[in-house]
Amino acid sequence: MKRMKFKWLSASLILAMLISLVAPLSAFAAVTLSVSNLQYRNTSFVPGTDPANPTPSVDQFTTNPITVIANFNGLGDDEIGNIYFEVTNINTGKSFVDKSSKATKTGSNELSFTNVNLTEGLNKIVLKFDGTVSTASAPSWAYYTPVSTINDLSINGETFIDGQMYPKSAPYTGATITGSAGNATSIDAYLNGTAYQPANFTRNQFTYITNTGRVNDMNFKPGDNSITFIAKNDTNTYNLDKSFIYDNGKAFAYNSFIDLKNGTAAPSQKLIQNPIVERPTSGTQNPNVTLSASLKNSMTSGVTDYVYADIYTVGTGGTYTVHYVFADQSFTVVGGGSLNGGDAAYQPASTKTTAASGNYEVHNIQVDLPINTSSRAQQVVVVFTPRVSTEAAQTSTFDFSYVDKSDAYVTSVGRVVSGVATPIAFNESGTTQITEFPSTMRVSTENTAQVLVKLNGVPYNDGSHSDGIYATTGTTGGTVDIVLQGLRDGATTLDVIPYKTTGASAPSSPAGGKSYNLLISAAPYVIVDNIYNGMVVASPTEILCGATAQCVSGRVINLGGGTLKATVNNVDVPITYDATTTNKFTVDLTSYFASDKTDGKKTVRFDISINGQKVTEASYDIFVFSANLPSITNFEPSYDTSDTRFTKDTRPDIYFTTASEVKITGTAANANLVVKYTKPSSTTPIAVSISPTSAGATGATFFSIATGTTPDGKIQLDEFGLYTFTVVGTNDSGATVTKSFTLNREATSYQIIEPKVIKNPDGKDQANINKNFQHIVILAENADSVFIGKEQASKDTRADHKNEYYFDLNDLKAGKNDVKFTVNRGKDKVSGSFILFNVDTPIEGNQYKSLLENKMKVFNGDVELNFPKDTKLMRNDRTDEKQYITTQRRILFGLANTDDGRVDKENEDKRGRNFLTETTGRFKPASKLVWIDAGTIEDINAPNEDEKLKDAMQGSGRLPNDTSFINTSVGQFYNRGIKDIVVPTKRGTLTLKYDANIRDDSWKYLTVYQYNVFADNNGNPVLARSEWRNIGGVVDLKKNTITVPVDSFGYFQVMYMDNSFDDVTNHGWARDYIDTLYSKGMMKNKDTSPSKFLPDESITRGEFVTMLVKIFDIPLENQDTLVGDSTNTHVFNGTFKDVQRGNDLVGSYGLYDFMHIEAAARAGIVRGNADGYFGHKDLLSRQDAAVMIARAADLKMGTDAAKVLASLQKSFTDGSSIDYYARPAVEAATKAGLIEGMPNVLLEGQKKQTVRFAPKDYFSRSEAAAIANRVLKQQKKIP
Repeated sequence: MKRMKFKWLSASLILAMLISLVAPLSAFAAVTLSVSNLQYRNTSFVPGTDPANPTPSVDQFTTNPITVIANFNGLGDDEIGNIYFEVTNINTGKSFVDKSSKATKTGSNELSFTNVNLTEGLNKIVLKFDGTVSTASAPSWAYYTPVSTINDLSINGETFIDGQMYPKSAPYTGATITGSAGNATSIDAYLNGTAYQPANFTRNQFTYITNTGRVNDMNFKPGDNSITFIAKNDTNTYNLDKSFIYDNGKAFAYNSFIDLKNGTAAPSQKLIQNPIVERPTSGTQNPNVTLSASLKNSMTSGVTDYVYADIYTVGTGGTYTVHYVFADQSFTVVGGGSLNGGDAAYQPASTKTTAASGNYEVHNIQVDLPINTSSRAQQVVVVFTPRVSTEAAQTSTFDFSYVDKSDAYVTSVGRVVSGVATPIAFNESGTTQITEFPSTMRVSTENTAQVLVKLNGVPYNDGSHSDGIYATTGTTGGTVDIVLQGLRDGATTLDVIPYKTTGASAPSSPAGGKSYNLLISAAPYVIVDNIYNGMVVASPTEILCGATAQCVSGRVINLGGGTLKATVNNVDVPITYDATTTNKFTVDLTSYFASDKTDGKKTVRFDISINGQKVTEASYDIFVFSANLPSITNFEPSYDTSDTRFTKDTRPDIYFTTASEVKITGTAANANLVVKYTKPSSTTPIAVSISPTSAGATGATFFSIATGTTPDGKIQLDEFGLYTFTVVGTNDSGATVTKSFTLNREATSYQIIEPKVIKNPDGKDQANINKNFQHIVILAENADSVFIGKEQASKDTRADHKNEYYFDLNDLKAGKNDVKFTVNRGKDKVSGSFILFNVDTPIEGNQYKSLLENKMKVFNGDVELNFPKDTKLMRNDRTDEKQYITTQRRILFGLANTDDGRVDKENEDKRGRNFLTETTGRFKPASKLVWIDAGTIEDINAPNEDEKLKDAMQGSGRLPNDTSFINTSVGQFYNRGIKDIVVPTKRGTLTLKYDANIRDDSWKYLTVYQYNVFADNNGNPVLARSEWRNIGGVVDLKKNTITVPVDSFGYFQVMYMDNSFDDVTNHGWARDYIDTLYSKGMMKNKDTSPSKFLPDESITRGEFVTMLVKIFDIPLENQDTLVGDSTNTHVFNGTFKDVQRGNDLVGSYGLYDFMHIEAAARAGIVRGNADGYFGHKDLLSRQDAAVMIARAADLKMGTDAAKVLASLQKSFTDGSSIDYYARPAVEAATKAGLIEGMPNVLLEGQKKQTVRFAPKDYFSRSEAAAIANRVLKQQKKIP
């Protein structure tokens, strides 16, 4: 019985124990997980398949990662770490299980995952628990579209807000732009049409370093700047336009607008966008513009740094400048000019505000300015004059276009970027870089059926347009996309010329074209997305391609048929590359880091090879540290690699220099930075001011900045010997890293700065030049003087050219020239020498300087300039008290680039090329482009008046794009005042050789073009225009030359008229006559009908007398008899009441003007009627034409009226009907064979032909052309 009880008790205990286990088992079974923050959740139905909920709301995400919040039951806190998630892409079927991301408890029964990465399309999210009992949540659902965004933009740490001024505070030497580009695999910034990649771009964070002077970095100009940021991924593009005002700490103009002047209305077109101003068509508007702008004037200790600003339009000859004084906010017009058409200028009172910082003032102004009507390219210039005379003036320039809206013209040319609606406009005044090919450009036009595209003067063939002609989308204006590919590297000129109609023979409209400077670089290169040089990571798993760890991604550009290879520390790693569409590559680092688990530097290198030859290498140093240690990846002196004063030793971190100052730069990460250096004579460290002073995990470039002792960030090297520079980087935990370099300041008695010399085979310093002169610069520290031969060199007084001495050496012979010089220091003398080898070859770039002589023949006889005896040079203002007449000034001759006008390509920019457009489209070059210049002499003021006066009397002509020594804000060939140009005191002749391949019979199409600043043709003494003018010329077939009279200098080129008018080409008998006169500028087509000549229209008195003035080379002004006051504004208004100085002659249609008619009156060719009128638009009778011809040709005319009449009656059947005043002239002109009679109709039975003179009949333009040709032949001006 007891045993039975014991068994029963044992069974009861076992049962109890089993029952006790039921509760835990029930707890495991009750574990639940359910998502709470997604809209469509906890259901196994794929969205759209649930009959009860056919159109559910499903979350749409555009950024990664997302946060998933869930409720849980049946788990302890220590078990939450066993929960993970699985994401399945329904579109691709691919799943991703993430057990490394841990959930965080956010409530009593709530947890969250903050880093759930989705993939594009519909995602199924399931939470799972692994424990004694495993469980999973019902699926939740979310769509993901990887929309790229650009956020958190800042400049130098300040939030980037449109329209604001940056940097907000010193230093003003540069700007660092940072931001984030969510979901983007690449980020580009476009400035002036050029694409720039960030200095680094990782984990969606990007950084741009600007204004470093490096070609790969953006360089902002002071004032208005506009940037387009474009972020991309595989499926999405996001673009963001931002504009801001770049503050360089000095004066500049910004917030500038322009429009055709319309009364007092404010302008509305932003000048930063290179706007188009249309030529006025109504009589109520004249070609003037209204400009509004904000003028920023920096301040020091409460006083403005700049005194006044001068505002003008380029090409108006300096005759109209608005002078704005900051102190009293007053406006005055200087130069004596007026607005076109006599418009009254409207200049409302300016407004002034002072910045809260007290660092600057802003003056808001509105002014009216005249347009240079002869040029499409227009430029507004604002020149700020400093209070301190030793400081440089500051200049702001703005470009716009002036077009006839009825003509064909190009409105813009820009780069088409995928995903961006508006093309990125090319830079019209600077250079646009294109580094990715093929590249599509879009040409936008008005009134244009087709465009001619030229690259470096050659029609561009994209593979299907051998003639370079591309049709637009519409005949009244449209667009055309052109693919650029297969281009050679280097500087390239792009010209786009519109045509109003289609067809190979359609007339072009070059005046409506646009020209751009491109820098082509088709070399292959790599753009990485997620690493940068100097990157620091705690683990290789932080190197991410999206969600994929241990991976590098990017794009390879212009690879073509080449190969791409990747290595890490010289170990090959797998790389995949899409060569067909995206050009993207991915480098798998997993295998490398599986075998290399050490910390330290890992150099990722990409090698690009073409045909087995390596052409490009790019490397990135990544530092793997288990802690976020500081790093300094680069530290060195900052200098231009072309600066011969600096050299780098073959050993690392060792440099040598002969310069007296230096800047420093470097890159660092995770560090607070301190830079110091020691001098040769001391071990005491000296601190260097740098910016920025710290670098975060993404890295930063630092550089020395300006302080009181280091102007412009330059550290003075005032001792010879070894300087040691050290940068110390410390992170927040105290870890420190240092990097140093040494700079050995070498003692030298002198250094030849200019020209750049090299050692010749004999071991002597030599420079090869192609000119007979040289500007010499010698650096000689602590020298008392420097002599070139026996002549003393001048010491440069500019702060950034200390210890430099300069001298202009002239009259070098062809071949070898030994130059000897002496450097004097007290009693010590050091002698030096070098060789200038003048190759003297008459090709583009050849230059020659000479004092003015009676006969000057240069460039192997290609150019000959002759003047009468005792001709001198003078400033072009005989009324001024100081005329600067001199025999010591030199003339510069140069052979220029036909396309952009540069003589010295190395030292000139291309900004002037748009002003050189030949606007008719009917002429092409037939000779070299010759630059002849005697320079300019502006008003001489402090400082350095003695030096400026010396330049005025003993200076010389300049390169076309150089500014004046006297006033550095003006003086380029397109920006000269008409009174400032230096001219000969007497008229000379210029003879140019033309292309010897041109056949003799084509003499009739040859002429000479001159570009200079010219007086207004309507005689307005205070207006001038910089433009091309057709000045004709006499052809010598034996010598292949053409000779013209010249009163001034400038560009000269023989041109060949190769595109006549259809109604001339098809004319029955006058084609050659008209072509000859039109080619030589003696006749024009009406400006109301640019595509026709209208040869059979009757000629007017004004047009015919203009032809005679040109045929006989009669000067338009006689400076010796010109009546005027000291300002030259009150001059003789004209001989005739209907032809008055300064007035547009109604009905002239551009065929004649005041100056030519008045020149004819002054020469006695025309006299007018009894009422004092000339009748310029009256039709010309044959007898009046004879009178003008006889007087112009100085023909001997009969004085016996009876004999004259008898002679005429014998010659002409209507001789008696010729008016009395015209009879002697008709007799003389007909006897000279210059004008002929007209045959009568033969009567029945009559055999002998008779002629009549028809004295009252009118001349057609074609008949006038025939007579003019006879006059030219009689004057021996045509063969």
